[in-house]
Amino acid sequence: MILRRITEHVKAQNWTAVALDFVIVVVGVFIGIQVANWNDARNDRSDEAVFLTDLHNDILRVSQQSARTKAIRFKQADDLESATSLIFSETPERELTQRECEAVAYSFTTYVGRSRLPSLIQLQTAGRTGIITDRALARELAELTQRHEALDTVLREVPLVHILTKYPDIFPTNTSLEPAAGSDTLERDGNTQCRLSDILPNRALLNDITLNADAYDAFMRDGFVPWVEQMRQVHERVDVLLGIKHHEGEA
Repeated sequence: MILRRITEHVKAQNWTAVALDFVIVVVGVFIGIQVANWNDARNDRSDEAVFLTDLHNDILRVSQQSARTKAIRFKQADDLESATSLIFSETPERELTQRECEAVAYSFTTYVGRSRLPSLIQLQTAGRTGIITDRALARELAELTQRHEALDTVLREVPLVHILTKYPDIFPTNTSLEPAAGSDTLERDGNTQCRLSDILPNRALLNDITLNADAYDAFMRDGFVPWVEQMRQVHERVDVLLGIKHHEGEA
């Protein structure tokens, strides 16, 4: 209709009417674009609110499901440090404790459990990270992605020796079903024993212990600890944005 009017005004050489029609068209297009942009922005804010809620739920699930594994990794790091300090001291003053012995025997174990956030993966896959308006959160999530990539790299490339299976006579192991902490379910628990008198004369074993201790330190320092800390920072930022305050002791 507007095109027909413009054609008629051009034929009649009514340039004022042509200019007015042109202005109407431009204004109409501008308003249409603005309305579309407004609708897109409103949809983005709605999608962002859903994403933040889903992200917080994912963080809670990952934190809860990996809490025991994280505690084991930190405890193993401490026990491995004390064990190697004793093994490589010039005059060992005592025997290895069972925990220290198991830390050495299982020093090849770097399992971290569930570590990815499905809502973040979905947002990145869809190419919609731009809906995140909080620059601090966007930066923290980008850093979390980098930390997770670093963790994957360390897990994939750090060399580890399966000491438990390579030296079975020095680290005899049995297993039993024991009640899981804080649960009525049973879980399998290994029991490993070892003696310094069997470890110290074995140069190959000492070399493998050194290799694993260095590798485990790299795993903790360059992969696991930075990832855990970055998850904590993301969680804190999401809590601020959602106005959530956790009680002491909660995730």
